[in-house]
Amino acid sequence: MKSIRTGQVSVLGGQLGQGLVDVDSESRGLVEISAVHRWVHRGYMRQAWNYSSALASSAAIELLIITGSWATHTRFSASAGGDALLGLFEGSVASSNGTPITPVNRNRNSALAARSTVFKDPTISSTGLQLDSTLLPGGAHGQTGGGGGASFEEFILAPLTKYLFRLTNIANGTEPAEIKILFYEPAF
Repeated sequence: MKSIRTGQVSVLGGQLGQGLVDVDSESRGLVEISAVHRWVHRGYMRQAWNYSSALASSAAIELLIITGSWATHTRFSASAGGDALLGLFEGSVASSNGTPITPVNRNRNSALAARSTVFKDPTISSTGLQLDSTLLPGGAHGQTGGGGGASFEEFILAPLTKYLFRLTNIANGTEPAEIKILFYEPAF
C-alpha cells in the first residue's frame, strides 16, 4: 500500500476512487457518508412533486415517471389534510403523459440532467400493476389534522418503463395534498 497523498493507494487490487473505497475530490478524505448521500454529492439525486391546495374528495394527484435506460432508484412520500391513499403502479398506460416537470437536482452545483422524465397530472387509461399501497390516516372522531407517509426503503424501477405515483383523497372534504418522489440514477 502506498501513500494516500500520491493517489497510488492500492486496495484489493484496485485504486482508491474506483468503487471499492472512495476518496472525496474536495477534501481528499475517505468517504464515510452513506451511498445515497454520496449520490447527492455527485449530482445524481433528484426530486419532483405535485401539490394541490384543494384536492376534492375522491380526486387524486399524480406523478408519472418514465425511466431512462438505467435503473432508477426511488423513494416517495405524500401528505394530505385528511385521509388519503398513496399508491405506486408499474406499466401504467397514459393517453396523455401530462405536464412535464423538470426534476430538481439536489446538488445545486451540478448540471447533470436526469435520464428519466417526470410529468404531473397525466391522463391514465390503465394504472398497471400495483406495487405499493399506503394509507395516510388523517384522524378520526374530531381529531383530524392530516397525515403523511413515505416508502421506508427504495424501489429500484426497471429501465424504460412508466410508473404512476397516485395520492387519492379518501376524506369526506376538500383537502390540501402533496406527493413527492426522490430518485437517483447512478452511473455504474
